[in-house]
Amino acid sequence: VIIPIKSEDLKPAESLYNKLVSEYKSTDVLLEDLQRNPGEKFKEYDFIGIPIKIIVGREYRKGKKYEVEIKLENEVKKDLLKESELFQYLSLLGV
Repeated sequence: VIIPIKSEDLKPAESLYNKLVSEYKSTDVLLEDLQRNPGEKFKEYDFIGIPIKIIVGREYRKGKKYEVEIKLENEVKKDLLKESELFQYLSLLGV
C-alpha cells in the first residue's frame, strides 16, 4: 500500500502507484487516497495485514526518498529508498 501523509504528497503517491501497477501487473497495489490522519491509515493496514507500506511524506519532500516498511513474521524492517532503489528492492522481495 502507498500511503501519502499530507495532501501535497498525493500527487507523487499517485505517480508511484501508476508505475507500480504497470510494473507489477500480477500484484495488488493499493493507494490510500482518503483524507485521514496518518495514524488511522497505519492502524487500518496493520490490522488487515498488509505486509508492505510505502510512505510518501517528509522524507520524500526532503530528498525524494520513500519510507518503506515491510513486515516479515514478527519483524518490521524499515528503509529509505529512492524510486530506482525501491523497484530493485521490491524485485528482490519477489513482488
